[in-house]
Amino acid sequence: RYLVVTGVQTCALPISLAPEHPLEQDLNLIESDLAGTQSLRLVFQAKPEAQEKLVSAATIVGLDNFEVWLLILKTEQWPDSLKGLRIDKIYSPAQMLWVYRNGLDNLNDLEVQHFFKKLAEQDGPVFLSPDGESLLVTLRLKADGSSDLLELRERLQQKLPEFVPHLDVTFTGGAVLTSESANNIASGQINSVLLALFLIFGVMWGLFLSWKMGVIALFPRSEERRVGKECRSRW
Repeated sequence: RYLVVTGVQTCALPISLAPEHPLEQDLNLIESDLAGTQSLRLVFQAKPEAQEKLVSAATIVGLDNFEVWLLILKTEQWPDSLKGLRIDKIYSPAQMLWVYRNGLDNLNDLEVQHFFKKLAEQDGPVFLSPDGESLLVTLRLKADGSSDLLELRERLQQKLPEFVPHLDVTFTGGAVLTSESANNIASGQINSVLLALFLIFGVMWGLFLSWKMGVIALFPRSEERRVGKECRSRW
């Protein structure tokens, strides 16, 4: 038995739906706002010599001021060197506490301690480590390249001490690890090439008891032949 179907057409174009179709609109939303997003995590720890503690009102107020500065920066003063980077969301305890209190006016340390205690009891977002030594703030962003991310990290390192001078900050996340790995690989390759050239020079010098042979061995094969002929003609 055979079934014959006529009038069937196939389309090889990547866009087979109308632009106003809901599926096409959802796909555009995912590709523009969700695809390729990365996370930059800021881990704060109290400085040993600081009088202010990590879980304190000074920390929350400082983080809130930092977020306001970052919002102004990305909406009004975004530099040309960061045009390939877009910050979508900031996950911070300062935002959540601001919503709970409808502001941060007259905030004290006891309120901040109670806030983190309630978050732990209600299985809320984890900002504070179990030992209470580290505080996490996450930036969800989208970057065209690692250079934009590194530029943002440099700016944050310079600006954060103005808002939370009693805290040390460490940057982590998949994007940071990838950038650091690429930089380490590049620098490692350069060091490996230089070390290999030095070893080749030393071995050839030791074998022939002539520094000239060590220099000749460093040249590529074609250049080595030309230099060798010149040296033999002179010797």
